[in-house]
Amino acid sequence: MAHKCSSTGYVYTTIRMPLFWLRWPQPGNRLRRSASAGREGGRYEIFRKYAPALLRKYLNQSRFCYFDGFMDLLIPPLSALVLTLVVLGTASLWLFPFMTLPLGFAFAGVVFYVVSGLVLRKAPLAIWLYLFAAPFFILWKIPLYLKIVIGGTNGEWVRTKRKAEIERKD
Repeated sequence: MAHKCSSTGYVYTTIRMPLFWLRWPQPGNRLRRSASAGREGGRYEIFRKYAPALLRKYLNQSRFCYFDGFMDLLIPPLSALVLTLVVLGTASLWLFPFMTLPLGFAFAGVVFYVVSGLVLRKAPLAIWLYLFAAPFFILWKIPLYLKIVIGGTNGEWVRTKRKAEIERKD
């Protein structure tokens, strides 16, 4: 469903059924890690740059498109959300046992979100089986998030070599 913000003219689309496709990085390919770090770091930079302005505009003008833009930037990537829930849930087992149940419900909500999207999409069995790769994908993301949080991004984008370029050995 397409929407148009009356004040900016920006057209955006709402997608109601999530279906996630990912390209798994090849082991040892530093260029892919660098490009992925650039994407994730870019999201963080966009949040820092635009989220406060969008929230101010929404509070001053009460236009839904500003609130929608702010909320879109506020929602973390699914892998970051799952990683946070797993880390907090594990820590809560020892440090704050009373928080284990609410964090478990939050994790169950994420699982329900993903599963319901696959059910609504009538995803084939192969897509369901890809979910077994999700923990490895999240583990692969940990160094990227640490690099962003600790070291930031240098603003440099490194182009990922395509399959044909890798096979062509010039």
